[in-house]
Amino acid sequence: MLRTVSGVPPLTIRATRQHTIKEITFYGNEAGNVGIITANLFDKSAIINNSRIGISGQLVLNDTVVLFASDYIEVDPRTIYSTNNAIGGQWDIRACEYDENKNYIRTLTDTAVNTFTTGNTTRYIRFTHSKSVLNDLMLTCGTLPDEYEPFGYKIVMNIDGEAETRQLMIYTPFPLMTPNDYLTVYPDIKKAILNSSGQSADISDMQIWDQLFLLYPGANIIFFTDAISPGKVNIRHQSS
Repeated sequence: MLRTVSGVPPLTIRATRQHTIKEITFYGNEAGNVGIITANLFDKSAIINNSRIGISGQLVLNDTVVLFASDYIEVDPRTIYSTNNAIGGQWDIRACEYDENKNYIRTLTDTAVNTFTTGNTTRYIRFTHSKSVLNDLMLTCGTLPDEYEPFGYKIVMNIDGEAETRQLMIYTPFPLMTPNDYLTVYPDIKKAILNSSGQSADISDMQIWDQLFLLYPGANIIFFTDAISPGKVNIRHQSS
């Protein structure tokens, strides 16, 4: 049987047997801030395909079929950053630093590194990398998170009352800013739709689909521990 539950978080559902979440819709709130910024600074939607960063920091267009060039990524000077796919001085993973006016300063490093410290006047970096790492590449300030996070925002959903508390991360490229904005996730068909400021977009590629959208007997769902909470949540779930 397919059931629908709707309400203002924190919202509790008592599952009498194992249920599968078929659809979740999150709505914005009056404060206009539903969504926590993710750790990943790399926006894969802003890359320049088939291009690379040259030896003097310039963009070399349509020079390769296996690489991409990142956009300018804003960073802080004298700060440690990490990546899960090494960048450096070689042509196919070249990374460069730029000042506040996006003027080239230097090549980041001569060797391939996963951790680096920006220079005294660095405000941007950009890099070249292989298309093969596009969907799992992360660049973060400080240490990397334990699991991949896409660039953008996340809504943290807790499922409590099982052997331990479980968290699901729901991703969106920008926060839900008004009560009319919403994000709908369809886990079983791996689809996600965002409607914000009157515009709709398919953002299925942002979701992490190996998460278990399941409710077990006795489970309580949805308990938001963060102050940033949706104004309303609709959940459609089906017993197994």
